[in-house]
Amino acid sequence: MTEFGLALNVHLKTSCVINHNISRVSDLANVLAGIQIGRRPSKQQIMDFNRFIRYLRVFTQHGNRKINYTAEGLVDKTVYEIKFTCKRSGQKITVAEYFINEYNITPDLNTVALKMTKKSVYLPLELCFLVPNQFLSTAKINTQIQRDMLLKATNCPNVYFNMLRKVIEKVAACELETQQDFGISLDTNPVTFMGRVLNAPRLLNSNRNDKFNQACKVPKNWGVVCFDSNVTQEQLSCFSSMMVNRARSFGLNLGSPNLMAIVAISEAHMLLTTLTNFQSESQAEFIFVGIPTSKRYFCVFCFLSCLFFQITLSFHRLKCTA
Repeated sequence: MTEFGLALNVHLKTSCVINHNISRVSDLANVLAGIQIGRRPSKQQIMDFNRFIRYLRVFTQHGNRKINYTAEGLVDKTVYEIKFTCKRSGQKITVAEYFINEYNITPDLNTVALKMTKKSVYLPLELCFLVPNQFLSTAKINTQIQRDMLLKATNCPNVYFNMLRKVIEKVAACELETQQDFGISLDTNPVTFMGRVLNAPRLLNSNRNDKFNQACKVPKNWGVVCFDSNVTQEQLSCFSSMMVNRARSFGLNLGSPNLMAIVAISEAHMLLTTLTNFQSESQAEFIFVGIPTSKRYFCVFCFLSCLFFQITLSFHRLKCTA
């Protein structure tokens, strides 16, 4: 918030998307870390590649269906060195033996395995494919790459000023006769002005560990009044008990009402007198009021209730109506 109103600070950010020509994880490993199929990579190559591949989505399609995974990274072991317990036979076999027996696929002897985030899932690197259109987070891009991307993606300030100047010139050239009639003259030159950021407004419970809201005080005095003579005292008591239980479910512990009455109103002017007496005698902080369903009666009461009570409730025979 500034002195001239809301100000939007636009921060341009860029990101990288993996080249569409790279579909295999092995090709990506070759581009990023120089890892080649048939040659066992060094630990440094594995570390360099894992910085990029971690949490990228990959899939396999060597079986009858496509299976998606989330990559965790390369391990410094080949699929001939990693063993797991086969569910069918109950025996420990290597990942390479599983692919040979199950899919008739013989993995490369020197290719390391790609571990997935799913527990105990290791796959040959050459069988994994990249899910297309994946973005790399800035944490996986070095500062030089980010600097080059910003240089290519952004323009100098003069370019933006020229674009803005063209728009202003078009606006200034519109309806010249109308501008003259109203004594308006638009200047297309830029203006320099001083601005400052206003202090942040004070907030209630603004600290991180403070409560999000501040609960209201529990009202000590409240009541239930009905202007419908067809409602019995027993029904009115039942309604007040229902309100107490409902309030308790929301954490508001109401006591028993200190005002509960049924008053028959025959003339409109009696409403004002009755409401005034209720407010002065009971000192109620709020009162539930039941009224007949007559539209004229309802309109008069709504006007008067706004003068005296914070909360009003219209109901007929204990059924609330909007």
